Amino acid sequence: MPPLRSEPEDGYKWLERYREAGAEVAKRFKAGVVLPFAGAAQTRGPFHLTMDTNDTIETARAFPDAVIVPVHTDGWAHFRQSASDLRASFDTLGFGARLRILDPGVATVIEPSSRA
Repeated sequence: MPPLRSEPEDGYKWLERYREAGAEVAKRFKAGVVLPFAGAAQTRGPFHLTMDTNDTIETARAFPDAVIVPVHTDGWAHFRQSASDLRASFDTLGFGARLRILDPGVATVIEPSSRA
């Protein structure tokens, strides 16, 4: 059996469907808390296995009333972006108050946005 391979155009098609799916979910459901898998994990090739900062920002915009709690952002070599990158971007864009960065191993209560 030949090894599995992803051609660049296949990856771009997948990424576009991934983004469309998030926007579709936001149209159908209100969410008080959204947990995007972020960190821009990259194991092989040019594609991220998890959301990068831009994807996470798009997700936050799709869910304007939600608290954004990114997971999978730090702690492994294959992460290309960190929680600090997200914090800087969200703060610069003016919606850093909606971002909750978790401390590893610390139980945390996340209250949904009162607008959701």
